Amino acid sequence: MGESLVSRFMPSLGGSRGTGQFTRVRWVALPGTAGNYLSIPDSPTLSVTGDIDIRVGMVLPDWTPAADTTLASKYGIAGQRSWGFQVLVGGRIQLYWTSNGTTALALTSTGTPAITNNTAAVIRVAFDVNNGAGGRTATFYYKTTSLGAIDSEALSDTGWTLLDAATSATATSIFDSTTEVQLAGVLSTGIQGSFGAAVIKNGIAGTTVLTVAGQDANPDNTVSTFQARTLQTVTINRNSNPTPATVVTQSA
Repeated sequence: MGESLVSRFMPSLGGSRGTGQFTRVRWVALPGTAGNYLSIPDSPTLSVTGDIDIRVGMVLPDWTPAADTTLASKYGIAGQRSWGFQVLVGGRIQLYWTSNGTTALALTSTGTPAITNNTAAVIRVAFDVNNGAGGRTATFYYKTTSLGAIDSEALSDTGWTLLDAATSATATSIFDSTTEVQLAGVLSTGIQGSFGAAVIKNGIAGTTVLTVAGQDANPDNTVSTFQARTLQTVTINRNSNPTPATVVTQSA
């Protein structure tokens, strides 16, 4: 089962570690079942209540999925909901959030990113909670890349393709919940694909408060934690029924 999970997601590894140099490419392969995802504990640093910039780099077998696919969230039970970022059925991108911890609001792209299935890509939303015209605006971007370069491309503020922007009336804020950040799925719903990187910035192209790279995951699949580049502890949550999330390492 482990081999079939790994072989299912073998996109271009790529990378830019230098000509003639050994390149190690590592990612987290996710089987698409509930209970397989990454998580980072809540902290004051991750409790962004104003403008926020979220980027997630993954390989999906279908970038126009048959079910809504949560890339990242900080969204728990009623009263503890901050935000979520997902690819909707058919491929549109959506940011949802609450200002009171319970009542969901959302902004959704009109178009869909031009990403080939089984290709590594980074999806981004830059959310302006007060756009200066009495409203709020979510601007959606994407870029295609390789798993070998996905961590640096997620962090970079350049090279993005603008998808479109969605605006609605009335400025807003993001509720400061105590919920953990969850990546590449949530407890109740899994993602089928490969996790490469995630970046959260406080402010649009602002201060980086979270950088998680699949490159840094422990290759020993009996170990469930590793360190984010922003020094938080990242947990790979695994549900072994039928197949757990697996750290995969390849040379390129």
